[in-house]
Amino acid sequence: MKYYVVDTEAEANTLRSACYQALLDSISASQEQIIVNLPIANTHIGVTQHKNLSENTDVILTPPVGTMIDGETSFTLDKRYEGIGIYSDGSNYYIQ
Repeated sequence: MKYYVVDTEAEANTLRSACYQALLDSISASQEQIIVNLPIANTHIGVTQHKNLSENTDVILTPPVGTMIDGETSFTLDKRYEGIGIYSDGSNYYIQ
């Protein structure tokens, strides 16, 4: 399983790096959402885990334009302790 580091100081609360960890319990209670821009699907290796540990913050997983997550343009983790695993077929993302 692969885990990454979150940079909560990212521009406009948007994570642009392929490397982040969804340990979001340190995010300010005033932040209503964090947008995680997923990497290009053909560079995503294995299964990555994404979990929202924040009580007041939504985590929005967003793939690049033209790429889907289970047929949708984004996926939101809007509940505390909600988590998913995602993988790629090289073109799109899927929830495990």
